[in-house]
Amino acid sequence: MKKFLLLFVFIFSLTLSLKAGANPADLDTTFGISGKVVENVGPSDRIFTLAMQSDGKILSGGAASNGVDDDLVLLRFLPTGELDSTFGNGGRVISNFGENEGAVKIFSLPSGKILAVGTAETTNNGNFLLARYNSDGTLDASFGSGGTTVSDLGSFERVISATLYPDGKILVTGAQLGGGVTDVALARYDANGNLDGTFGSGGIVIQDFGGSETAGGVALQSGEKILISGDFSDGGNSDFALFRFEGDGLPDLSFGTDGKVRTDIATIDVESALTVQNDGKLVLVGSAGETDSSGSFAILRYNPDGSLDSGFGTDGKVVTNFGSSALATAVALSSDGKIIVAGFAVMAPPPNPLELNIFVVRYESNGDLDTSFGSDGKAEFNFGTFELANALALQADGKILVAGNQDDDFLVFRLADSGTGGGCQLSKDQAVFTPLSLGLLALSLLSMRALLLKSTQRK
Repeated sequence: MKKFLLLFVFIFSLTLSLKAGANPADLDTTFGISGKVVENVGPSDRIFTLAMQSDGKILSGGAASNGVDDDLVLLRFLPTGELDSTFGNGGRVISNFGENEGAVKIFSLPSGKILAVGTAETTNNGNFLLARYNSDGTLDASFGSGGTTVSDLGSFERVISATLYPDGKILVTGAQLGGGVTDVALARYDANGNLDGTFGSGGIVIQDFGGSETAGGVALQSGEKILISGDFSDGGNSDFALFRFEGDGLPDLSFGTDGKVRTDIATIDVESALTVQNDGKLVLVGSAGETDSSGSFAILRYNPDGSLDSGFGTDGKVVTNFGSSALATAVALSSDGKIIVAGFAVMAPPPNPLELNIFVVRYESNGDLDTSFGSDGKAEFNFGTFELANALALQADGKILVAGNQDDDFLVFRLADSGTGGGCQLSKDQAVFTPLSLGLLALSLLSMRALLLKSTQRK
């Protein structure tokens, strides 16, 4: 009896020890198969965005090749990771609008409908694309023309991100190509998919800030101000940038220099995503490196007026090195002020077979690595040969969802716990890449957006 009691105490103590030692960066084995879901839709699948529904279901969006061109793809998962059979065809919606299409941002609307925003591309042209779906995955015929809106802004455009106004208006951001440079491209629509004539010229803004610039993440500030994150180059280095517009689409000349704030960390700085804290401070993530084949995670925090926040990192900047080329692609905020960043790093560069691993990193609110997460704040995920993360979301219970690619397939995985006890807020902008051959990443990690834009000029 005494031996039995001692054995019981030992097992009980061991169980408590294991629970106490569980790391919030561990895979959540209650999700999918051993914590992850891999879905094959076509020969080449690319997932760019995540959204949480109020009922806990998970939406993901991107593009998939049909062997001829790319189709817009939406997947909906149950909270346990299985595809939702009540959505589309077995949990999948594949939309072919006659061109190359991809969704780079999706929204779960209060009505239960789903809005997808992306690019519709032909050989010589790229247009802004919006599509709205009913909750079962069918196109909503009351939106735009038969469920879609396609806007030609006058040249070759690519959508990078989007956001919603409280009244349902839709603001889409991206870049317009022309003359070897890129300009900021914006379009605003009413809730039914019609261009908003009170914004810019007929709902469209094309703005040159004096160099080559791209609009990425977007946030709405008080006074109807529109804050855009992106990149800026004037023939030299590529820098992180913030651009601010008035509510009517004109540049806000009181912000920075002629509406622009430029921040230099390294020779090549590449912006990927933006989110906004409850206090209005702006968190921007991307990569900073001295060459196209080097780089580290870069996180910057700005005050609402565009000045760097001196209480974050070193003069508002944090750089995290992984010993190889790396790019932060997505960011989300937890209710306790911690900052969660996802991205990927090159583990085996060319001429070796390309190998990419996903990294998720958690920072304290002051920019220090959170050593209670993963290994000294970093968690690495290697599921095979080629993985990359493009999107990040936090569930209401605090669990972390990451989406991207495993080789040429859709990948979604969930971590055991953010460590915050729930109440997390979603990133207001998820990192986005428009449809791009995965192999192209081998050529240049840090100049990915420049390569992306150049790759569209297939004349």
